[in-house]
Amino acid sequence: MLIQRSYVLFGVIVGIISSACQSVGLILQRKSHLDNQRNLWRIGFLLFVTSNILGSSIQLTTLPLIILSSLQSSGLVFNCVFNWLIMNEEFNRKSAISIASIIVGALILGVVGNIIPEPRFIGLKEFQQLIATRAFRQWYIFDMCVVLICLGLFSKRFYPGLSLGVVSGILSAFSVLLAKTIIQIFISELSFSLFRSVFGYIIVFFLLCFAQLVSLNQGLKIVSTAILYPLVFCIYNVTNIFNEIIFYQLFDHINFFVAISLVVGTSILIYGVAIQSSLNDQHQHSSLVTVQTPLLGKQQSDEESEYVSFGSPKGSTSFLNDHFKRNSVSIEDSFDYDDLLISSTPKISNTQRELLMELNSPKSPRSPKSSKKTRDFDSPIQ
Repeated sequence: MLIQRSYVLFGVIVGIISSACQSVGLILQRKSHLDNQRNLWRIGFLLFVTSNILGSSIQLTTLPLIILSSLQSSGLVFNCVFNWLIMNEEFNRKSAISIASIIVGALILGVVGNIIPEPRFIGLKEFQQLIATRAFRQWYIFDMCVVLICLGLFSKRFYPGLSLGVVSGILSAFSVLLAKTIIQIFISELSFSLFRSVFGYIIVFFLLCFAQLVSLNQGLKIVSTAILYPLVFCIYNVTNIFNEIIFYQLFDHINFFVAISLVVGTSILIYGVAIQSSLNDQHQHSSLVTVQTPLLGKQQSDEESEYVSFGSPKGSTSFLNDHFKRNSVSIEDSFDYDDLLISSTPKISNTQRELLMELNSPKSPRSPKSSKKTRDFDSPIQ
C-alpha cells in the first residue's frame, strides 16, 4: 500500500510544527543560561524533548525518506527567525538568502518526493526480502567501504574532519532508514511479539546512532561547523535519496525530470544550509569572545594597551618595579646592583639589561643617586 498524499501533507505539517517547537525549546534553554532562569530552561527542555519524540514518530510513519530528510532543514530556518525575534540577533541579507534557498530546495525535493511512490507499511518478511536484494546489498557494501576508507584517512590524519563528516552523514541516513522500517513493521503487524525478531535490528540501530554521534562530535573538534554541517547534511540527503530508491526498488519511477529535480533541489538546499551554518559559526565565535572577555578583567584603552608589551617603556618599568618590589627595592631609590644581581633573581633578557644600563647611566634622569660601584652587566649573573 502506497503512502497517500493526505498522510504526506499531515506529516509535513507535523514536521514543520515540530521543527518550530524544537527551535523555540533550544533558544529558551540558551536564554535561560544567559538570564540565569531555571524555570525557563525546564520549559525549553520539555518543549524540545516532547516535540522531538512526537514529531519524529509521526514523520517516520507518514513521510518518504526524500521529504523527511529535506524537511529537517526547516529547523535552521526557525532557528534564524526565532533567534532574531527572541534573542534580538542580527537578521541580514545573508540570513534572508539562506532562508529562501532552504525553502526553495525543500519545496523542490518535497514535490519530487511526492511523485515517487513509497510503500506505506511493510511487514517483517517484506523487510527481510528488501534488505536481501542484490541492489541493496551492493549499495550497502559500497557505503560501508566508503566508511572504512574515511576512517582510514582519519587514522592517518588526512583530512580527518571531512572524513568523519562523510562517515556521520552515511551512518545517519542508514539509521533513519532502519528506524523508519522498524516502526512500519510494528504498525503493520500490530504485535509486540515481533520484538524478539527485530531485537537485532534495534541493536544495530542504536549502534549506528552511537557511531554517528561519535564521528560527528570528533569532527566538530577539528573542523568548523560552517564546513562540517553542510557536508554532513549533503551526504545525509544524497544517501537518503539512494536509500529510498534502492531499498524500495523504485527504479522505474526515476526519469530525467526527477533526476534533474533531485540534483537541483539538493544543491539549492545545501547552499542555503552552508550559508546558515557559516552565520551560526560566526555568531558562536562572537558569543564566545563576548562571554570570555569579562574573565580577562577590565578592557584597556588604546593608550594603555600600547604599554602592555614588555618592550615598551612602561611595560619594562612595570615589570622591573614588580620584581624589585618583591625584593623590597625600587628603581627610583638607591640600591646596590651587586646585591641585586647576586640575589635570587631570574635570568634577565637583553631588553631588561639595556634598561638597567640606561638607568645606571649618569645622563639618565632616572639614574640612581648611589655612587657605589656597580657590576658590569656583561658579566655572567651568579
